[in-house]
Amino acid sequence: MFGAFAQNEICSDCQGTGEKPQKKCGKCGGDGRVKEEKIIKIKIPAGIAEGQTIRVSGAGEAGFRPGSGKSAAGELYVTAHLKKHSLFERRGDDLIYKLDINFSQAALGDDVMIPTLKGKIKLKVPAGIQSGKIIKIGSGGFPHLQGRGAGDMYISVQIATPEKLSRKQRSILEELQKEGL
Repeated sequence: MFGAFAQNEICSDCQGTGEKPQKKCGKCGGDGRVKEEKIIKIKIPAGIAEGQTIRVSGAGEAGFRPGSGKSAAGELYVTAHLKKHSLFERRGDDLIYKLDINFSQAALGDDVMIPTLKGKIKLKVPAGIQSGKIIKIGSGGFPHLQGRGAGDMYISVQIATPEKLSRKQRSILEELQKEGL
């Protein structure tokens, strides 16, 4: 009335390989894999962005009976999560740096040292620069992953107004104010 049923299963002795181990290993139970943690070194390419994934061949889950050549180890995929930097902001491959200068530097211009990804450099702040002005340094950002070159570095100039003045500073500023400055 119900008919015949057939069910196929993988052999519990050979796991479908057709080869039965003479003696089962106490560590792996005969399938050639042992759970263990392993620390590996991964080269993170310069310019990698948040959420990008790196594939490491042969560093993933062990294959079935790896010593017998039945299957190789799998792939390991590592996703990059980047920490925020205390000095720089990243926008794609571009780098943003906020430069605080004082009023006299803005009015007269100045040479200031600024940090970059490759160390400190001298930046010429032009006389009469306004707060919020952007100075661009070509190729001063992160290297492009897909080809040559790099992003740019943008310096956002902010003029800092002092909250406290000495008597002398106040006197000088009052004199400048009388002169229309």
